[in-house]
Amino acid sequence: MQKLPGFLFIPLLVFLLISVYQTAVGFTSVLGPVLAWMFSIGIGIMLFFIAYIIGNMKVSHRPYAIPMLAFLFCSLISFSGNFNAIYTNYMKQE
Repeated sequence: MQKLPGFLFIPLLVFLLISVYQTAVGFTSVLGPVLAWMFSIGIGIMLFFIAYIIGNMKVSHRPYAIPMLAFLFCSLISFSGNFNAIYTNYMKQE
C-alpha cells in the first residue's frame, strides 16, 4: 500500500492555520470569542483529517466522492467565516 509523502502536509497545515484564524475572527461577533475559536479549531481539524482521508483514498485508487462532499461542506462553513472576517475588516477601513 502506498503512503502519502509527508511534505504535502506542510502547506496544508500552513493554509489551514490561516483559515482557522480567519474563521475564528469572522465568527467572533456571532458566537463570542471562546466558542468561535473552538468552532474554528474543530472545523480546521475536520478539514485536515478529511484531506488526509482523500489523499489516502486517491493513492489507493479508491473512489473518494463522499469525503470530497464532506470537505466541500466544511470548507463552505470555513469560507463564510473567512469572508466575514475579511469583509468586515475591509469595511472598517472604508
